[in-house]
Amino acid sequence: MTAFLLAQSDKGFAGSPQLEFSAESLTQVNGVAVKELVYVAPGMLRRELEVGHGHQIEITRWDKKISWLLMTEDKLYLERPLASTDERTPFAMSFEQTPIGQEPLNGVTTTKLRAVHRQADGTTLSGLVWTTKEGIMVKMDLRSDTTPPMTLQVDRTNVSVGKEDESLFEIPPSYRRLSLGGGSSP
Repeated sequence: MTAFLLAQSDKGFAGSPQLEFSAESLTQVNGVAVKELVYVAPGMLRRELEVGHGHQIEITRWDKKISWLLMTEDKLYLERPLASTDERTPFAMSFEQTPIGQEPLNGVTTTKLRAVHRQADGTTLSGLVWTTKEGIMVKMDLRSDTTPPMTLQVDRTNVSVGKEDESLFEIPPSYRRLSLGGGSSP
C-alpha cells in the first residue's frame, strides 16, 4: 500500500506534476521505517531499497499498466499487471485537499494541505501533505480511521528536478523473468 500512496501523491496533489525528479525518501508505516531512493517520470516510478535479503528495485509503469520487482543479486524479476481501476494506482486514487498555507520544509517553500482519501471500503486516510509549487510531495503524515489505525509518514529530501534516464524505468537486459509457477525465463 505504501508504494502506491507515494506514487499517487506525485500525481494527485497540487497540479499533478508532469516533471521528472529523484529524491531520498524515508517512509514509516506504523513506525516501521524504510529508506529508499525514488525516481519519478510521468506515468513511471522507480523505488530502490534495502530489504532483509539485499537490494530490491520496484518499477511501476502506469503507462504500460505493469509493475516489476527486480531481485538484483539473482538478476531476476517478477511481473504484475496493474488494473486501471485499481484504487492504489495514481490514476484512480484521489484526495480531497484544503490548502492551509505556505511553509518552508527541507530547504524549499511548500504548500501545506489537509488531505483526505476515501477508500472503496469506506475507510479514510487523512492528515497533512506538503508539496512544492510544482506539485512534488515532500512530506506526508496520514492516519487511517480503522481500528487499529494505520499511520503513514513520508519525508523526502534532496529532491532533484530534472530529466531521468529512461533506462531507470525498464528491466535490464541481463535479467530473467521469474515465473510464480517456478523456474525462470529470459
